[in-house]
Amino acid sequence: MDGKESEQTAWRFLKAKGYHIVERNFRCGHGEIDLIVRKGDLLVFVEVKGRSNTKFAPIEESVPLLKRKRLLRASRAYLSFPGRLEGINSVRFDCVLVNFSLDKPSIKHIENAFS
Repeated sequence: MDGKESEQTAWRFLKAKGYHIVERNFRCGHGEIDLIVRKGDLLVFVEVKGRSNTKFAPIEESVPLLKRKRLLRASRAYLSFPGRLEGINSVRFDCVLVNFSLDKPSIKHIENAFS
């Protein structure tokens, strides 16, 4: 299991829930956003975490405060490009936790994980 496998698993999960991918691994001087997805007029910045143990850590441990601040700054940088907010009425930060400890990965989707 690696980051790419976690992100691919998370993407398939979100796609099945009706999200459309906008961008993967957006990088800027402030950090990286694993997935940026859209559903209707909602734009979602997604942090993906993969685990190979049997328990998920609380979101505060999975995505520490410093990482959340970087994600917020990176999202602002992403949105600063012209046209990125076209048709968008709301923005959200989600976290998708993927656990590979079982035969079939289990997924936990936390909407509005942080802001």
